[in-house]
Amino acid sequence: MTAFWVMFLKEMRGAYRNPIAFGFLLLMPFILIAILIEALEPLYEGRQTFEVPLVDLDHTPESEALIAELDRLDGITVLELAWEKPDLVAGDADSILDRDEYFTLLVIPVGYAAAVSGDGLITVSLYSDPQQEAYAGLVRDQVQSRLEVQDLLRSF
Repeated sequence: MTAFWVMFLKEMRGAYRNPIAFGFLLLMPFILIAILIEALEPLYEGRQTFEVPLVDLDHTPESEALIAELDRLDGITVLELAWEKPDLVAGDADSILDRDEYFTLLVIPVGYAAAVSGDGLITVSLYSDPQQEAYAGLVRDQVQSRLEVQDLLRSF
């Protein structure tokens, strides 16, 4: 225990000799607390919900069931967009994302119902703003877990 006090006194003498270092030593805990409060603010203010636009190209009961299931997820509010074209390409997705309202776009492709009812691979396209990839990752994880549950139920 005496070694601790010897080291403590040595460090305090060194910090006292350099007033700038001593000031940082006193201010650093307050700066760290302020940064952590700002970073963790969404956690203690309540859950943040994301509005996620969705384009349904399949228009089948299976795709509508997926939309209803995604809308029940915590933190996601699905906004179904009306889409007149038979398909959606990356340029169309970029034009939707360029509105600065949304950071991600979900697209249920044509043939989704056939993949769900058959033995095919279930795919849902997710387009995202590269600058907000972390938020898109949250949505991707939620959608992926929902599709995996649906696939497990289908396999049974």
